[in-house]
Amino acid sequence: PPGALADAAPKKTSRAREGDRFFVLITPADGTHAPASFYEEVARVAAGAYFGSSGGVTGGLREALIAVGERAQALEAQSGQPQRLNAIAAALRGPELYTARSGHVFGALWQEGRLTFFPTDRHDPLSMAVPPLGAPGSPDIDLSHTIVGANQTLLLADEGLLDADDDVLREALASREVRAGLDQLKTCAGVQTSATLIRLVPPGTPDPDRLAAASPAAPSKPAVAPDAPALPADRFARPVGSPPAEPPSTGMGPLNIDPSALGAAVAERAKTALDRASETASKVADASREHAPNVLESASVTGRRTLRGSLRGVLTGLLAVTRGVQRGFETVLPGPDEDGKQRIPTNLAVSMAILIPVVIVIVVVGLSLSERGRTDFIAYLNRAEAAHQAALAASGGSCEDKSLRPQWQEVLDLANEAAKFRQDDLTLLQIQADAQNYLDCFDDVQRHNVTLMRTFPEGAELHGPIVHLGVDVYTLDVAHSALYHDTLDDGGDALLGVEETPVLQRGSAVGSFVVGDLFDVEWLRSGGTVHDNVAIALDTDGILFTY
Repeated sequence: PPGALADAAPKKTSRAREGDRFFVLITPADGTHAPASFYEEVARVAAGAYFGSSGGVTGGLREALIAVGERAQALEAQSGQPQRLNAIAAALRGPELYTARSGHVFGALWQEGRLTFFPTDRHDPLSMAVPPLGAPGSPDIDLSHTIVGANQTLLLADEGLLDADDDVLREALASREVRAGLDQLKTCAGVQTSATLIRLVPPGTPDPDRLAAASPAAPSKPAVAPDAPALPADRFARPVGSPPAEPPSTGMGPLNIDPSALGAAVAERAKTALDRASETASKVADASREHAPNVLESASVTGRRTLRGSLRGVLTGLLAVTRGVQRGFETVLPGPDEDGKQRIPTNLAVSMAILIPVVIVIVVVGLSLSERGRTDFIAYLNRAEAAHQAALAASGGSCEDKSLRPQWQEVLDLANEAAKFRQDDLTLLQIQADAQNYLDCFDDVQRHNVTLMRTFPEGAELHGPIVHLGVDVYTLDVAHSALYHDTLDDGGDALLGVEETPVLQRGSAVGSFVVGDLFDVEWLRSGGTVHDNVAIALDTDGILFTY
């Protein structure tokens, strides 16, 4: 529909909106007539208002609908005709889904066979009696919040589907393909109906529509869902007691874990976890290295530590000054007279009466600020530990129940918040490792350690590598037009020496030809050259070199 929009956070957006997904559906209320371009415009206005706002998600949704209402009022002032709009907006942040609606619109969420509506009873006239946008005054906005997971479906619709049967909606939303679900919705839709169907999928899930359109003669790579967030980096080892991740699979069924493989994988993960824990403990002891989730958080933590260190230094200096002043007073000030009365001048006594409370306040406030980071860390750590224990109890050592994914995502989020204050706490690292391990198992992600084999000249643009028979490795540096040949060892995770000199390079002579700008490399099994099974590289002059 022209008033429907699904949008991701733009590149230049506030940090509070990074990674958010925004959905909106805007339809005309009774008696409102406007061209389709108007609804496209207000949908973009709503998205711009949300991503341009700051603060909480619900506040951003309010600003989005308020902006839509203001645009409707502006059109009414120009045309002289009443402009009333129904609008429902949704924001997805991690596993949390927030919705806001005004007018005769509703939302439905399908979760593992269960259908939830926003509002709870769409057939209740009081629940649906939310005025549309565009009327004078502050708009009436109905808000809701829920936890969602992968393979769930969200429906945003106007009153054209208000009378649809629940079983029909459940069947439509349970469909794995969006187009099939839309076709089922058409069977129960009214004459005038606007709806948006949103399928939430794990990162990396192929697009079935694109796969169906691919030619069998030229198979295409699976398309990644455009709204799928990037997979987290491999930062933690898998701890003892956590299920091992399975290899990536194209199927969406439950995981089948071999018990024997499970034991071996758990033992290997346990060894890795203990090694990393020991390494982390030694690094904490000599404070030789900082661990931070990313550059921004590292800078934030470093800034807080620097501030606390500065405060402690200032307080230490003030205390030293206070003690020095005290000793000076004892030495300089005159003692009591014969009658026992102090002979301190009045102005000096007043100054001391003012200075001493000020110093005490500074000391107390400084100490409170210096301990604030520790207090916040303990609060987040306690919440993360409680959520971790609850998730472990619900999972029972298995990751077959994918409805528990939001619960484990919450554990990881709480642990990451605690890590902003202290990254090297062993209990926190264990919680993060468990949470990431379960999330990987839910998403069929298998993580591998990255081993550095060799480096290339600065500014290199690499094509390949091509690995022949698991032994020979060919890598093309397009920026320097140089082809390198290396040899893998028996384990396949290291090189038998490093060939620093390219086997083919721009400007070198090969027979009567001079190598030009190489732009691609491939392995040729047979055909077109004197020898079969050779590495081939092509330059911009159209000359094909073999090695």
